[in-house]
Amino acid sequence: MSFESHKEVFEFVKTIPVGKVMNYGAIGRFVGMTGRQVGSIMGMSTPDIPWWRVVGHDGAFSIAKKDPRLEKEQRDRLMNEGVPIKENGKVNMMLSLWDGDF
Repeated sequence: MSFESHKEVFEFVKTIPVGKVMNYGAIGRFVGMTGRQVGSIMGMSTPDIPWWRVVGHDGAFSIAKKDPRLEKEQRDRLMNEGVPIKENGKVNMMLSLWDGDF
């Protein structure tokens, strides 16, 4: 993947509003790549990218596979933004999913 594809993913993620989330596959559809490719790119994000607003398709905190501390940080950041978390520990996608409508 090129530098331009990284830039495109990061610029798109920056548009996700506070209090909303998107999943890797949905972002991929907007930028023309797979969810797995988006996930790989997001693994290289920098602090200015709101990485915490990107979750698994079912609202799971996929970053837990990388580091459980990051899962806690992601959950805390989303809760501080008002994103509802269900009893099963996943984001309530019905209430929080952003459809990318500008």
